[in-house]
Amino acid sequence: MGFIDDELQEVSKLCQNVVDGSRLVSCVRTMVRVEITKTKFKTIIACIQFPEDYPRTPLLIELKSKTLSVKLLDGLTEVCEKECKKLLGKAQVLPTLKFIRNFIDENPLICCYDEISAVKEILVNNDELKLKQKHSCISLKVHQGLYYFKAKVEVPDNYPVACVKVEDADTNFPPLFTRHLLGQGRELARRCVEPPLKKKPQQPFTPSPSLKTVTSFLINSNYSAQVHKDFATGTLSVVQANMSARQPRKCRDKRNSRYARRKTLLRTLVSLTLSCDIHEDSSIPWG
Repeated sequence: MGFIDDELQEVSKLCQNVVDGSRLVSCVRTMVRVEITKTKFKTIIACIQFPEDYPRTPLLIELKSKTLSVKLLDGLTEVCEKECKKLLGKAQVLPTLKFIRNFIDENPLICCYDEISAVKEILVNNDELKLKQKHSCISLKVHQGLYYFKAKVEVPDNYPVACVKVEDADTNFPPLFTRHLLGQGRELARRCVEPPLKKKPQQPFTPSPSLKTVTSFLINSNYSAQVHKDFATGTLSVVQANMSARQPRKCRDKRNSRYARRKTLLRTLVSLTLSCDIHEDSSIPWG
């Protein structure tokens, strides 16, 4: 038996025991095909071939996945080839499979690679987006004028079946606007993974990724915060002038009149600030 035959025999015996979540599809001289799975959306299929002068040259590797980004897989393939060059003259199949498995374990955000790239494109000025692979979360910092918003966006292990969560928010927005921002962010995330109460016939619900939806909303809301503030400030003077010129027709005393004006003014400002579509079956206490 030659070197390749001995390595194939070793792979067939040890692969599924040494590489967690691996399934050996084929193990012959023409190709070694192994499926490495952590979750349904974190699965990589490794197709490995032996060159003619193996093991003096590195393996020929092709990585496939139905859910992960092609650009991510191309980058991982290049890294695997570099690792194989460090093992020239030795067995390379099992070390390569172990490396791929470790990459999946140490980079839980691979399932949202394309979304992260899309979010980075809409950041401007001093905005920051940092990946924290160890904790499977994203640190978001957005600045616009005198306003700032900081938060941690957590990505669950079974993403996108489960939605992202916005935690540890820090901002200098007014409390009312902050409540709207975080509440609507949670609502948008919920819509991505939970079917509506009124389901459409013959249209089965499928969970969709929520990271880009939520982070884009948070970023765009920060950019428009100054506009909303100026608009609300300008509208306040108009509403106050109109309310002072109008008196309720039927009021028992002056206290009722002042209460009615304040109530109307508050409703007007809230409707201007929170002019956003809220899901009809939302369970968030907006009152």
